[in-house]
Amino acid sequence: MGEHVVRRVIGVVTVARSDYGHLTPLLREVAADPALDLRLFVSGAHLAERFGRTERLIIADGWTIDERVLMLEDDDSPAAVARALGRGIAGFATALTRRPVDLLVVLGDRFEMLAAALAALPHALPVAHIHGGELSEGAVDESIRHALTKLAHFHFVSAEPHARRLRQLGEEAWRVHCTGAPGLDRFRTMRFLSREALAARLGVALVPPVVVVAFHPVTLQLGDTARHIGELTAALAGMDATWIVTYPGADAGHRTVLDGLETFAGRASRARLLPSLGDDVFASLLREADAMSATHRAV
Repeated sequence: MGEHVVRRVIGVVTVARSDYGHLTPLLREVAADPALDLRLFVSGAHLAERFGRTERLIIADGWTIDERVLMLEDDDSPAAVARALGRGIAGFATALTRRPVDLLVVLGDRFEMLAAALAALPHALPVAHIHGGELSEGAVDESIRHALTKLAHFHFVSAEPHARRLRQLGEEAWRVHCTGAPGLDRFRTMRFLSREALAARLGVALVPPVVVVAFHPVTLQLGDTARHIGELTAALAGMDATWIVTYPGADAGHRTVLDGLETFAGRASRARLLPSLGDDVFASLLREADAMSATHRAV
């Protein structure tokens, strides 16, 4: 009889468009490894219609969603985010009990990722964290990322300065691996859209200059959100361009930002406001764009 091979179960968490593209190369590698089984846990904005219900993109890419964890409320207050965090911990606790894994992979600095890591803690479940050691000034993401570092057992960072920061935070050197940004690998095989195909997908003629706009609340300055978005849209209104604008992420204060973007897009003759672009459209758009206006968070 042949030797019995024990397959390790790798759980991967994705909660929004901001992490999914970065994770796709990892998903492909895990799925292709005969020694591994992949379990995909989907939560956060992926499951919300107001953010484009981007779980549809995951399904369209051919991935099986093993567990869906509902977290978000139809509310953008700090209290709603705190409640969503609690709901997420409970949801991931149930999901991890129903679908046990040998290792749980989280990425970045979203509060939804923190819920998954906190749920894993009482299970004594090893957690691998990607993109630790980085900085996000003016945002609660900074605290969340470092909290994920302290909850994780293995760290895969994008650059040596980030690895050094983790060691300064007290992480054992053998646990910290400088592997680069996994999301960059997808550009090796991505089929970019032509300018004509891109215009057809977006539903707007890409008349130069083409500017991509992605703005998110500065979550440590929520009282200034209305001023921030007002200053941005006033600056945009003073320029003649084709504007491709994406929704903000599921942070506290996102409705104020969205209201401002909707008002701007409604008045600009060459503006297109979209909940989410999808990985291929976004990457193709950046190839064609003349400029980009964005805050700290990935789109």
